[in-house]
Amino acid sequence: MEITQIKPKMRICGLESQPVTIVAIDIIGNSAELIYKRDDGTIGNQLISAPNAEKLQIDDSPFYSFDADPKQMRLCCEAIRIERGSLFDPFYAVHSSNIIPLPHQITAVYQEMLPRIPLRYLLADDPGAGKTIMAGLLIKELRARGDLNNCLIVAPGGLVSNWQSELQKKFSLDFKILTRDAIDMRSKKNVFDDLPFCIARLDHLKPKNNRDDNDDKRKPLYAENVRLQEMIAQSNFDLVIIDEAHKMSASRYGNEIRDTARYVLGKRLAEHSRNLLLMTATPHNGNDDDFSLFMQLIDPDRFEIRHQGNSMPSKDDLSDVMRRLVKEKLIKFDGTPLFPARIAHTMAFELTGEELELYERVTDYVRSQFNRAENLAAQKRNNIGFALQVLQRRLASSPLAIYNTLKKRRQKLQDLYEKCQWASSPSRSLADSFDDIDAPYQDDDDMSAIEAEDNAENAVESLSTAATMPHSCPRSASPSGATHSPAFRRISSYFHRSRHWRTSGSRTASPAIRPTPRFFRCLKHWKWTNLKTAPPGNFR
Repeated sequence: MEITQIKPKMRICGLESQPVTIVAIDIIGNSAELIYKRDDGTIGNQLISAPNAEKLQIDDSPFYSFDADPKQMRLCCEAIRIERGSLFDPFYAVHSSNIIPLPHQITAVYQEMLPRIPLRYLLADDPGAGKTIMAGLLIKELRARGDLNNCLIVAPGGLVSNWQSELQKKFSLDFKILTRDAIDMRSKKNVFDDLPFCIARLDHLKPKNNRDDNDDKRKPLYAENVRLQEMIAQSNFDLVIIDEAHKMSASRYGNEIRDTARYVLGKRLAEHSRNLLLMTATPHNGNDDDFSLFMQLIDPDRFEIRHQGNSMPSKDDLSDVMRRLVKEKLIKFDGTPLFPARIAHTMAFELTGEELELYERVTDYVRSQFNRAENLAAQKRNNIGFALQVLQRRLASSPLAIYNTLKKRRQKLQDLYEKCQWASSPSRSLADSFDDIDAPYQDDDDMSAIEAEDNAENAVESLSTAATMPHSCPRSASPSGATHSPAFRRISSYFHRSRHWRTSGSRTASPAIRPTPRFFRCLKHWKWTNLKTAPPGNFR
């Protein structure tokens, strides 16, 4: 064919191994530059002369052969339909999920959050509103719109499994739980790159301090946490959802801001996320400054604490970054209340003679323990105050509840008495005595409601016992007339011997006299937790 016969949109054979479609032609004398498009969509060009043009032929074969597998063709069409479903269905996530949504859940996602992408939002509806459902709708809608390639959900340890099962069952979203094994398997990789959709425990992600360089058990955990913080700093999340976000708290004392490790984690995640959703049913703890610090996770400039005047933003100022619906405002589609109305009123009743006697005796006991706690250090005093408040709650609950609590406390005191006698044995070493001292109570963030109740029970036993410990252990009089427990006398004796070793100029003392690093740690622990003042001597 001649060069002048070549036209745009013409399919030509001979330029390449497969037919191509002419996009444009530029004739230059007896030659022409052809710009064409291949079947895969790529663009090519060639300069051909008149003799070469005679070798080209028009492709008369049909462009579509219709000889492909019809099942594969249908599958491909269905995939494209699903991929573009959000363009035709404004509530695509609702109709493609295994849920029956409520009005407030739809408005939260489609009226409050999606129009505000990139998102910085606090969802603070009352418990039972279905905040997990709202988060699942948001995730699925963003994925359907092609706006979500990775997502990190941070929740307390006790809720992680629930999050995973709810997202899988109701939204067909496959989220992996971030574990230490998953991190160890990717020693040279960023775990968030290999697990783009994962759920992590709050206390697993928070930064940790290297409290004791000599503790071999803590070193691997501290090193792992350092790696985890580096991975977070190297990641860019499309969406971060933080459940029970009120745990990321900070406080203001004068002009000083005291933040927690969880609060530091919250700020770090906010810096490395395009969309941030905080979820909690208790956003405000009664302190306006603390609330402003909490809202700084959403917008640090807007909610900066003002040193003069009220730092609490008005309700109108929060309408674009926060929504809070109480149970009374939650309704169904037919307008009926979702929850029964709550009507609170006081019911008066008279105590029987035995109940009144029990109430007065427990009250006197709590009052005497509070008076005794006034002589302790501030932290210990606060802990004991908490434990004694739990005693009063048990009393208000039922006689059986306070009976079981006092029964356990009596057993705890008996065990403590026997332990003190054992610790006073000459064959018992000081370091071994400290190994049997348990922590007053554990962090209940990762516990269920039943476990948290048991933990409160243990707090009553341990903390209130701590106030009684000096009165429970066997004692003997000191030369000055004061009395000390055998454990304290052994510490003092060991301390004076070690002081003599430090001031004598000799470093060849026997191991029984020379203090070890473990001894100094034990002594510091004893001083901080049991003594109002430092032990005698110039110890550092």
